[in-house]
Amino acid sequence: MVENQDRKIDQLNLLISMSGVINSTLDIHEIIRYAIEGSTRLLEAEASSLLLLEKDAGELFFAEAVGEKGESVMLSPQRNHCRSR
Repeated sequence: MVENQDRKIDQLNLLISMSGVINSTLDIHEIIRYAIEGSTRLLEAEASSLLLLEKDAGELFFAEAVGEKGESVMLSPQRNHCRSR
């Protein structure tokens, strides 16, 4: 029970910290990175990523990726774009 309460407190503190970063900067890349990293911790996930749609090209691209393979996905031009349907 105490463990569960501690976890919830940690989650709330992380959300407060994330909202502080979101409200303190206009740098969209910093906001995205912090949001993805925070969400990964909140969900206790091994990795996560955010793909955005490039409308003109009709392609998805990795805006952010964290975790074991995150950096390689972001640096690889072949894997950085995926055709959308």
